[in-house]
Amino acid sequence: MPRAIKNALYTMLEQRHCRASIARLKQLESRLPDPRARFAIPACFEGYGHCKWLKPYQHAREIFSLYEHVLELRPRRVLEIGTARGGTLYLWLQAAADDAVIASIDLPGGKFGGGYRACRIPLYRAFARPGQSLHLVRQSSRDTALPDRVAALMGDEPLDFLFIDADHRFEGVATNFRLYAPLVRAGGTIALHDILPSARNDEIEVHRLWALLEKLPTAFAITDSASGRYPLGIGVVKVPDEGFGDLIESLPFVPDTAHDGLPA
Repeated sequence: MPRAIKNALYTMLEQRHCRASIARLKQLESRLPDPRARFAIPACFEGYGHCKWLKPYQHAREIFSLYEHVLELRPRRVLEIGTARGGTLYLWLQAAADDAVIASIDLPGGKFGGGYRACRIPLYRAFARPGQSLHLVRQSSRDTALPDRVAALMGDEPLDFLFIDADHRFEGVATNFRLYAPLVRAGGTIALHDILPSARNDEIEVHRLWALLEKLPTAFAITDSASGRYPLGIGVVKVPDEGFGDLIESLPFVPDTAHDGLPA
């Protein structure tokens, strides 16, 4: 079937497909009640239409190592920058506390995998367990007014976990770090995806920021070269008691206020 016709058909049936996809997700969850086992759900999930896939873009071994870390952290306040297909968002909700507040920012039409269809919003909302609060923010993460909004969504409590996987250009990821790292409490965790240089895409420049962060004594890298795949790498840093000091101010800052965002 031609892609255009398939997309038109999926759009006509998007509400039905979304309901059926949520039902499929709940079936999987009933078979895998343990949070650690639910790591497999985004990878094996197959829904319908525009809600067909959740599989994360990260390498399985790398993201599993980070998932285990977040499970131990059991965060109550979580921010994800870069929702994409929703696979990692699902994981953070499973790892978070029963009363957690989670926000995920994604720019419609974003350059690096952003811009999920609005019909997927009910599916993403179904990720949350009873007692959890999920906020889907569809606008540029580099809007300088957004950190204050995120803080308000969190009830003015600091973040326990921040995951950055959005604009991979140095100026973009550095700006996201400058804007949101100060929201994370001392001892909280910040993780960055794609910290290794890419031979296939020279616009992936997260390694330039990681070269600065990896010097911190609380930083470590998660990489998988044993699987035979080209490792992407996840950088993890626990916020020092004294914060990041002059490092924050030394980073590039390229704000973006051109996107008003869409309600979700």
